[in-house]
Amino acid sequence: MTTEITTATLTEEKKAPEQEVVEAATAFERTTNPERLAELKQEFEDKVAALGGVLAEGDFQQIDEAQKKADEAAENYNSYKTRYEWENFFESDNPAFEALKVGYIDLARKPKPQKQGGVVVAVPQYAPVQIDFLAFAGASRYRIFGAKLVQRAHQACYLTALLEGSTIGKSVADINKAFDASPKRVIVSRFEEVPTKSQLKAAIQDLFDDLLFIPNDKGENRYMVTSQLCKMFRKLVTTARYGKGFLDDIVATAAKTVQISAGIYHSMINEYGITIKVDDQKC
Repeated sequence: MTTEITTATLTEEKKAPEQEVVEAATAFERTTNPERLAELKQEFEDKVAALGGVLAEGDFQQIDEAQKKADEAAENYNSYKTRYEWENFFESDNPAFEALKVGYIDLARKPKPQKQGGVVVAVPQYAPVQIDFLAFAGASRYRIFGAKLVQRAHQACYLTALLEGSTIGKSVADINKAFDASPKRVIVSRFEEVPTKSQLKAAIQDLFDDLLFIPNDKGENRYMVTSQLCKMFRKLVTTARYGKGFLDDIVATAAKTVQISAGIYHSMINEYGITIKVDDQKC
Protein backbone atom coordinates (compact mmCIF):
# COMPACT_ATOMS: atom_id res chain seq x y z
CA MET A 1 0.00 0.00 0.00
CA THR A 2 1.32 3.43 -0.88
CA THR A 3 0.36 7.00 -0.18
CA GLU A 4 1.09 9.50 -2.93
CA ILE A 5 2.98 12.58 -1.77
CA THR A 6 4.05 15.26 -4.24
CA THR A 7 5.91 18.52 -3.73
CA ALA A 8 4.75 21.73 -5.38
CA THR A 9 8.15 22.48 -6.86
CA LEU A 10 8.32 19.16 -8.68
CA THR A 11 4.71 18.68 -9.72
CA GLU A 12 4.06 19.11 -13.44
CA GLU A 13 1.62 17.85 -16.02
CA LYS A 14 2.63 14.35 -16.99
CA LYS A 15 4.30 14.08 -20.39
CA ALA A 16 6.02 11.32 -22.31
CA PRO A 17 9.77 11.29 -21.51
CA GLU A 18 10.72 12.17 -25.07
CA GLN A 19 8.45 15.23 -24.91
CA GLU A 20 10.04 16.50 -21.71
CA VAL A 21 13.48 17.01 -23.22
CA VAL A 22 13.77 20.18 -25.25
CA GLU A 23 16.58 20.59 -27.78
CA ALA A 24 18.84 23.40 -26.66
CA ALA A 25 20.35 24.43 -30.00
CA THR A 26 17.59 26.86 -30.98
CA ALA A 27 18.57 30.53 -30.59
CA PHE A 28 21.59 29.62 -28.46
CA GLU A 29 24.41 32.15 -28.18
CA ARG A 30 27.85 31.15 -26.91
CA THR A 31 29.64 33.02 -24.16
CA THR A 32 32.91 31.06 -24.48
CA ASN A 33 35.45 30.44 -27.24
CA PRO A 34 38.52 28.22 -27.75
CA GLU A 35 40.92 31.17 -27.94
CA ARG A 36 40.07 32.40 -24.45
CA LEU A 37 40.16 28.84 -23.14
CA ALA A 38 43.69 28.43 -24.51
CA GLU A 39 44.73 31.73 -22.88
CA LEU A 40 43.45 30.64 -19.48
CA LYS A 41 45.18 27.29 -19.80
CA GLN A 42 48.46 29.03 -20.62
CA GLU A 43 47.99 31.39 -17.67
CA PHE A 44 47.52 28.41 -15.37
CA GLU A 45 50.65 26.69 -16.65
CA ASP A 46 52.64 29.94 -16.40
CA LYS A 47 51.58 30.42 -12.77
CA VAL A 48 52.55 26.84 -11.96
CA ALA A 49 55.93 27.41 -13.63
CA ALA A 50 56.36 30.55 -11.53
CA LEU A 51 55.56 28.57 -8.40
CA GLY A 52 58.13 25.98 -9.46
CA GLY A 53 60.73 28.73 -9.86
CA VAL A 54 60.07 30.09 -6.38
CA LEU A 55 60.32 26.58 -4.94
CA ALA A 56 63.61 25.97 -6.76
CA GLU A 57 65.04 29.20 -5.40
CA GLY A 58 63.87 28.35 -1.90
CA ASP A 59 62.28 31.78 -1.54
CA PHE A 60 59.85 30.83 1.20
CA GLN A 61 58.49 34.36 1.58
CA GLN A 62 57.06 34.23 -1.94
CA ILE A 63 55.84 30.63 -1.95
CA ASP A 64 52.44 31.39 -0.40
CA GLU A 65 51.74 34.18 -2.88
CA ALA A 66 52.86 32.08 -5.85
CA GLN A 67 50.72 29.19 -4.63
CA LYS A 68 47.71 31.48 -4.30
CA LYS A 69 48.14 32.80 -7.85
CA ALA A 70 48.49 29.28 -9.25
CA ASP A 71 45.37 28.14 -7.39
CA GLU A 72 43.39 31.12 -8.69
CA ALA A 73 44.56 30.42 -12.23
CA ALA A 74 43.38 26.82 -11.86
CA GLU A 75 39.97 27.98 -10.66
CA ASN A 76 39.63 30.47 -13.52
CA TYR A 77 40.54 27.85 -16.10
CA ASN A 78 38.25 25.23 -14.61
CA SER A 79 35.28 27.59 -14.47
CA TYR A 80 35.71 28.63 -18.10
CA LYS A 81 36.51 25.10 -19.29
CA THR A 82 33.37 23.75 -17.64
CA ARG A 83 31.18 26.40 -19.23
CA TYR A 84 32.92 25.89 -22.59
CA GLU A 85 32.17 22.16 -22.59
CA TRP A 86 28.60 22.71 -21.39
CA GLU A 87 28.00 25.11 -24.27
CA ASN A 88 29.29 22.47 -26.68
CA PHE A 89 26.55 20.19 -25.34
CA PHE A 90 23.94 22.95 -25.50
CA GLU A 91 24.67 23.40 -29.20
CA SER A 92 24.07 19.73 -30.01
CA ASP A 93 20.77 18.16 -31.06
CA ASN A 94 20.58 16.16 -27.83
CA PRO A 95 22.50 17.84 -24.97
CA ALA A 96 21.58 15.09 -22.49
CA PHE A 97 23.03 12.36 -24.69
CA GLU A 98 26.23 14.28 -25.45
CA ALA A 99 26.83 15.19 -21.79
CA LEU A 100 26.21 11.64 -20.59
CA LYS A 101 28.42 10.22 -23.34
CA VAL A 102 31.34 12.50 -22.41
CA GLY A 103 30.66 12.10 -18.69
CA TYR A 104 33.82 13.81 -17.46
CA ILE A 105 35.75 17.01 -18.16
CA ASP A 106 39.52 17.31 -17.79
CA LEU A 107 40.15 20.09 -15.28
CA ALA A 108 43.28 21.63 -13.80
CA ARG A 109 44.42 20.42 -10.42
CA LYS A 110 45.67 22.94 -7.91
CA PRO A 111 49.44 22.37 -7.89
CA LYS A 112 51.03 20.70 -4.91
CA PRO A 113 54.81 20.94 -4.46
CA GLN A 114 56.40 17.53 -4.90
CA LYS A 115 59.88 16.09 -4.89
CA GLN A 116 61.46 14.95 -8.15
CA GLY A 117 65.05 13.78 -8.01
CA GLY A 118 65.55 15.42 -4.65
CA VAL A 119 64.26 18.79 -5.90
CA VAL A 120 60.91 20.32 -4.94
CA VAL A 121 58.95 21.24 -8.08
CA ALA A 122 55.44 22.17 -9.19
CA VAL A 123 53.99 20.60 -12.31
CA PRO A 124 50.73 21.49 -14.11
CA GLN A 125 48.36 18.55 -13.94
CA TYR A 126 44.87 17.81 -15.25
CA ALA A 127 42.40 15.15 -14.18
CA PRO A 128 38.93 14.05 -15.35
CA VAL A 129 36.10 15.32 -13.12
CA GLN A 130 32.54 14.10 -13.50
CA ILE A 131 30.11 16.67 -14.88
CA ASP A 132 27.76 18.07 -12.25
CA PHE A 133 24.61 17.09 -14.13
CA LEU A 134 22.09 19.03 -12.05
CA ALA A 135 24.22 22.18 -12.31
CA PHE A 136 24.56 21.55 -16.04
CA ALA A 137 20.80 21.31 -16.43
CA GLY A 138 20.29 24.42 -14.31
CA ALA A 139 22.68 26.43 -16.48
CA SER A 140 20.62 25.88 -19.63
CA ARG A 141 17.80 28.11 -20.80
CA TYR A 142 16.06 24.94 -21.97
CA ARG A 143 15.10 21.69 -20.29
CA ILE A 144 17.88 19.14 -20.58
CA PHE A 145 16.46 16.29 -18.50
CA GLY A 146 12.97 15.18 -17.55
CA ALA A 147 11.03 17.46 -15.21
CA LYS A 148 10.87 14.83 -12.45
CA LEU A 149 14.55 13.83 -12.41
CA VAL A 150 15.19 14.81 -8.76
CA GLN A 151 11.85 13.36 -7.70
CA ARG A 152 12.71 10.06 -9.41
CA ALA A 153 16.11 10.02 -7.70
CA HIS A 154 14.52 10.51 -4.27
CA GLN A 155 12.13 7.63 -4.89
CA ALA A 156 14.82 5.24 -6.15
CA CYS A 157 16.88 6.02 -3.03
CA TYR A 158 13.88 5.43 -0.82
CA LEU A 159 13.04 2.03 -2.30
CA THR A 160 16.68 1.02 -2.12
CA ALA A 161 16.74 1.95 1.57
CA LEU A 162 13.61 -0.12 2.26
CA LEU A 163 15.08 -3.19 0.54
CA GLU A 164 18.53 -2.79 2.07
CA GLY A 165 17.05 -2.19 5.51
CA SER A 166 14.98 -5.36 5.29
CA THR A 167 18.17 -7.42 4.86
CA ILE A 168 19.39 -6.44 8.34
CA GLY A 169 16.08 -6.36 10.16
CA LYS A 170 15.13 -2.71 9.79
CA SER A 171 11.40 -2.24 9.51
CA VAL A 172 9.64 -0.03 6.97
CA ALA A 173 8.57 2.16 9.89
CA ASP A 174 12.21 2.61 10.91
CA ILE A 175 13.22 3.65 7.39
CA ASN A 176 10.24 5.96 7.02
CA LYS A 177 11.09 7.63 10.32
CA ALA A 178 14.72 8.13 9.23
CA PHE A 179 13.66 9.65 5.92
CA ASP A 180 11.08 11.91 7.54
CA ALA A 181 13.76 13.22 9.90
CA SER A 182 16.30 13.93 7.14
CA PRO A 183 16.17 17.32 5.37
CA LYS A 184 18.12 15.81 2.45
CA ARG A 185 15.64 13.01 1.74
CA VAL A 186 12.10 12.99 0.40
CA ILE A 187 9.49 10.24 0.29
CA VAL A 188 7.62 10.82 -2.95
CA SER A 189 5.41 7.75 -2.75
CA ARG A 190 5.28 6.24 0.75
CA PHE A 191 5.38 2.48 1.31
CA GLU A 192 4.01 0.68 4.33
CA GLU A 193 5.67 -2.61 3.41
CA VAL A 194 8.93 -3.66 1.79
CA PRO A 195 8.75 -3.09 -1.98
CA THR A 196 9.48 -5.85 -4.43
CA LYS A 197 12.62 -5.95 -6.52
CA SER A 198 10.45 -5.32 -9.56
CA GLN A 199 9.16 -2.12 -7.99
CA LEU A 200 12.70 -0.93 -7.38
CA LYS A 201 13.67 -1.80 -10.94
CA ALA A 202 10.71 0.23 -12.21
CA ALA A 203 11.72 3.20 -10.03
CA ILE A 204 15.28 3.07 -11.39
CA GLN A 205 13.91 2.88 -14.94
CA ASP A 206 11.83 6.01 -14.27
CA LEU A 207 15.00 7.76 -13.11
CA PHE A 208 16.95 6.64 -16.16
CA ASP A 209 14.12 7.69 -18.49
CA ASP A 210 14.30 11.21 -17.10
CA LEU A 211 18.06 11.33 -17.63
CA LEU A 212 17.83 10.17 -21.23
CA PHE A 213 15.05 8.58 -23.25
CA ILE A 214 15.84 7.24 -26.70
CA PRO A 215 12.93 5.09 -27.92
CA ASN A 216 13.46 1.68 -29.48
CA ASP A 217 11.14 0.10 -32.04
CA LYS A 218 8.70 -0.77 -29.21
CA GLY A 219 8.50 2.80 -27.93
CA GLU A 220 10.50 1.88 -24.81
CA ASN A 221 13.77 3.39 -23.72
CA ARG A 222 16.66 1.86 -25.59
CA TYR A 223 18.54 1.93 -22.28
CA MET A 224 16.65 -0.57 -20.14
CA VAL A 225 17.35 -1.38 -16.51
CA THR A 226 18.35 -5.03 -16.22
CA SER A 227 18.64 -7.11 -13.06
CA GLN A 228 22.43 -6.76 -13.24
CA LEU A 229 22.16 -2.99 -13.52
CA CYS A 230 19.72 -2.98 -10.62
CA LYS A 231 22.28 -4.82 -8.47
CA MET A 232 24.93 -2.32 -9.50
CA PHE A 233 22.67 0.60 -8.61
CA ARG A 234 21.88 -0.82 -5.17
CA LYS A 235 25.54 -1.33 -4.40
CA LEU A 236 26.60 2.12 -5.55
CA VAL A 237 23.91 4.18 -3.81
CA THR A 238 24.03 2.31 -0.50
CA THR A 239 26.25 3.98 2.09
CA ALA A 240 25.53 1.59 4.94
CA ARG A 241 28.12 -0.05 7.16
CA TYR A 242 26.79 -3.57 7.45
CA GLY A 243 29.56 -4.70 9.75
CA LYS A 244 28.02 -2.71 12.62
CA GLY A 245 24.59 -4.16 12.04
CA PHE A 246 22.75 -0.98 11.11
CA LEU A 247 22.24 1.43 8.25
CA ASP A 248 24.07 4.65 8.84
CA ASP A 249 22.99 7.23 6.27
CA ILE A 250 21.12 4.43 4.45
CA VAL A 251 21.57 5.69 0.88
CA ALA A 252 23.06 8.55 -1.07
CA THR A 253 21.19 11.82 -1.51
CA ALA A 254 19.16 12.51 -4.64
CA ALA A 255 21.90 14.72 -6.10
CA LYS A 256 24.52 12.01 -5.56
CA THR A 257 22.16 9.41 -7.00
CA VAL A 258 21.79 11.47 -10.16
CA GLN A 259 25.59 11.49 -10.45
CA ILE A 260 25.78 7.74 -9.89
CA SER A 261 23.06 7.10 -12.46
CA ALA A 262 24.81 9.37 -14.95
CA GLY A 263 28.00 7.38 -14.41
CA ILE A 264 26.18 4.15 -15.19
CA TYR A 265 24.62 5.77 -18.27
CA HIS A 266 28.09 6.93 -19.37
CA SER A 267 29.27 3.33 -19.30
CA MET A 268 26.23 2.04 -21.17
CA ILE A 269 26.39 4.66 -23.93
CA ASN A 270 30.08 3.98 -24.51
CA GLU A 271 29.57 0.22 -24.17
CA TYR A 272 32.35 -0.15 -21.64
CA GLY A 273 30.75 -3.33 -20.33
CA ILE A 274 31.56 -2.52 -16.71
CA THR A 275 30.47 -5.27 -14.34
CA ILE A 276 30.28 -5.01 -10.58
CA LYS A 277 29.97 -8.31 -8.73
CA VAL A 278 27.42 -8.16 -5.94
CA ASP A 279 25.19 -10.49 -3.97
CA ASP A 280 22.84 -12.21 -6.45
CA GLN A 281 20.01 -12.08 -3.91
CA LYS A 282 19.99 -8.29 -3.76
CA CYS A 283 17.92 -7.62 -6.85
